[in-house]
Amino acid sequence: MAKRMGVQQILVWIMLGLLIAGLAGFGITSFGAGTQVIAAVGAQKITAEDYARALQAEQARLQRQTGQGITLEQLMLFGFDQIVLERLITQAAFDEAARNLDVSVGDERLAREIRQDPNFQGIGGFDREGYAFALRQAGFTERAYEDQVRREIVRGLLQGAILGGIETDSTAIDTLLAWQFETRDVQFALLGSDVLPSLPEPPTQEQLDLFYTEMREMFMVPEGRDLTVAWISPDSLMEEIFVAEDDLRALYEDRRDEFSQPARVWAELLGFADLEAAQAARAEIDTGGNSFDALVRARGLTLEDVDQGELSAADVPAHIAEALFALEQPGLVGPLDTPIGPAIYRVTAILDPTEVAFEDVAADLRAEYADDQARRRIVAATPEIDDLLAAGATLEEIAQDTDLILENFVFRDGQTSTAIGNYSAFRGAALAAEIGDFPELFELSDGGIFMVRLNDIVPPTLPPLAEVENVVTNAWLDQETERTLTAYAAEVAKRLQDGLTWQDLFLEPERVERLLRDGFIAGVPRSAITEIFQNAPGTVLSGIGPEGEAYVLALEGVSPADLEAADLAAQRAGLQAQWRQSLAQDLYEAFGAALQNDIGLSLNQTTLSSVRTSLLQGGG
Repeated sequence: MAKRMGVQQILVWIMLGLLIAGLAGFGITSFGAGTQVIAAVGAQKITAEDYARALQAEQARLQRQTGQGITLEQLMLFGFDQIVLERLITQAAFDEAARNLDVSVGDERLAREIRQDPNFQGIGGFDREGYAFALRQAGFTERAYEDQVRREIVRGLLQGAILGGIETDSTAIDTLLAWQFETRDVQFALLGSDVLPSLPEPPTQEQLDLFYTEMREMFMVPEGRDLTVAWISPDSLMEEIFVAEDDLRALYEDRRDEFSQPARVWAELLGFADLEAAQAARAEIDTGGNSFDALVRARGLTLEDVDQGELSAADVPAHIAEALFALEQPGLVGPLDTPIGPAIYRVTAILDPTEVAFEDVAADLRAEYADDQARRRIVAATPEIDDLLAAGATLEEIAQDTDLILENFVFRDGQTSTAIGNYSAFRGAALAAEIGDFPELFELSDGGIFMVRLNDIVPPTLPPLAEVENVVTNAWLDQETERTLTAYAAEVAKRLQDGLTWQDLFLEPERVERLLRDGFIAGVPRSAITEIFQNAPGTVLSGIGPEGEAYVLALEGVSPADLEAADLAAQRAGLQAQWRQSLAQDLYEAFGAALQNDIGLSLNQTTLSSVRTSLLQGGG
C-alpha cells in the first residue's frame, strides 16, 4: 500500500509540473488538405471517423435524455459539435501525456475490463461471439476497440491522480448552511378595512376628475378589431334537429353494453409452482400464520402486479367463474387450476349486475344523437360554403344562403363576451386577420365552422368619464382605502416599536417560529420576509399584502442554524459533493488545456468543415 501511494504522489507532481510548464505557450498549425486527420495533439491523431462517431454518440445520448428526436443540425446549432471536438482533443492530450510518461495497463487488466462490461454479457457470462458481433455492428475491429478501452483505462488513472487530492473547504460550506438555515421567530397580523375607524367618503367631482386624468391608463379601452363573422356550431343547430324515439331506442340497443352489465368481481391472482405449495399457502393464510399481501411481497411483487381488475363470468373459465361468483362477500378462492397453474384468487369487491332503463338515459341519448346529426349537417354544408367563397361571395351573402349566423362586433384580445369568443381557434384567427384579406373557412373545436373579416382597427380610446363614472369612483375608493389602511398599519408598527403590546392595540397576532429565508406567510409579500431577515430583533414592518390587506410583521428572535442536525448533514454532504465535482471539472479542463498548450495542438479546419458538411448532408 505504501509503495502504491508513493507512485500516485510522484505521478501527481509530474502532472502538476506539466500543468505549470504548459502555461508557457500555445501554437496551432495545419494539416494538408488531403488527409482525414482533423486534429492532433502530439502523436495522437483525431480522425474524421473519430469525430463523426463521437458526434453521433452525443446525438444519441441527448435523444435518450430528452426523449425527443434531435438532428445533427440542431446539435451543431447549440454548439455540441464544438463540445464534442474539445472533448476529443482533451482525451488526446491525456493519451499523449500517458505515452510520454510511459503509463499503460497490461492485457490482464484490459481483459477483465471488457469481460465485466454488461454490454457483452450473455446468459452464462461474457459472450465472445456477441462481443465480436457488437463491435462489427459499431464499425470497430477488435484491436481498435481494445486499444480504445486501454486508453480509457489509462486516462482514468491519470485523472484519478490529478483529482484524487481535491478537498473542499468545510468552513465555506458551513458558512453557507448557517446563512441558509438561520431562522426567525415572528408575529404578524393582517388588517382589513374593518379595522379602520371609518371608510373614505365618496370623492368630490373635482377629486374624481383629477383622479381620472392622472390614472387615465387604468381606464383606457384597449385596441379593438371591428369584425364581421359568419359561423355555426353544432349547439346552434341542435334545436332544429328532430330525433325520433325509434332512432333513440335503436341507439340504446346498440350501446346496451354500457347500460347493462353482468355481475362482476374485483380480484387479484397469485400463482404457485405446484398444487402443494398453493395449498400450504392457503392453509397459512386461513390459520393467520401468513397473509395474501405478505405472500405477494415475498415474491418481490406489488399488488398492482397481481391485480386482475374487474372480471365477469365470461372473462374466466367456467370452473373459476363458479368459484368466484359463489362468494357472498370479499375473500379468498382456491387454490384453483388456472392458465398460469395452481393459484389463489383474492376477491376485494363484488359488484352486482346493473341495468339502466331506456327512460333514464333517453335525454342524454337524444342530446348525443342531435349533436352527431348537427355535426354531420355542418360537414355536408362545407363544400357548398367553399364553393361560395371561391365564387367571391361575401360573408353576408353566404349567411343569407346557408345556416351560418352573421355577427358584427368589436373584438379585443382576451374578450370572451361573445359566444364565438370562447373558441381559441376564433381568437387566433381574429388577431391574425388583416384588412382586405380574402375570408377563409376555419374549424372550431366542437365541429363548428367560421369565417372572419377584419373591417377596421379601432384604436385605444379613453371613454368619457360619464360612461365609466361608477368604475372610476370605485377605483378611487379602493385607492383611498388602501392608502388609509397602509397609514393605519404603519401607526400600529410604530406603536409596537415604541413598546406597546399587541394586546394594548386590541390585536391578536399569529406566531410563526423558525421561519426560513424561503418561507411563506399567507398575506405577507415575499419582499417583507426578505427584509425581516436583514434586520435585528425588535424590528416591525408594515405594508399592503398581495390580497389587499395590510400586514404588520414583528421580528421577535433569531435562531442560528443547527449545523449538527441530521437534515443539515445531508445538505452538507450534497454541497460538498457538488463543490468537489465542480472543482474537479474545472481542474480537469484546465489540466487538459495545459497539456494541449504544452504538447501542441494541430487543427485541420478544412477537413473539419468538410466532415460537418458531409454529416449534415447525410440527414443525420
